[in-house]
Amino acid sequence: MVRNGNTEELTVAVGRPQEDRRSGNSDLQDSDRTSKRLGLSLVPIPDAARKQLGMDTTGLMVDDVEPGSPAAENGIQPGDVITTVNNREVHQPSDVAEARTNARRENRPVLLRVKRDGQSLFVAVS
Repeated sequence: MVRNGNTEELTVAVGRPQEDRRSGNSDLQDSDRTSKRLGLSLVPIPDAARKQLGMDTTGLMVDDVEPGSPAAENGIQPGDVITTVNNREVHQPSDVAEARTNARRENRPVLLRVKRDGQSLFVAVS
């Protein structure tokens, strides 16, 4: 990574914090974790990853992508951070599901703003 003209090396461990791992005491319900129609499993950005990435942003981290799903076909990868969906900030997985439902009613794709490797990109997922 380059910051202020100086090259810096970062080591990032991407994964779920211990308390978010699939267990009986998880605060996230399966329906909140996964947007099945897009093929994504989303989790809050772990604090350690947020600090290492220097992120002061809201959003959700992609935990898993179902092979062959619309998200996979459009290049979404585990570790990506979704900051907005259809130009609205997302704070919880249900925000993504709601945006998907609204887009489907209007027969249009879902526009995801994705942060990956310090870059922002927009991905339209049908």
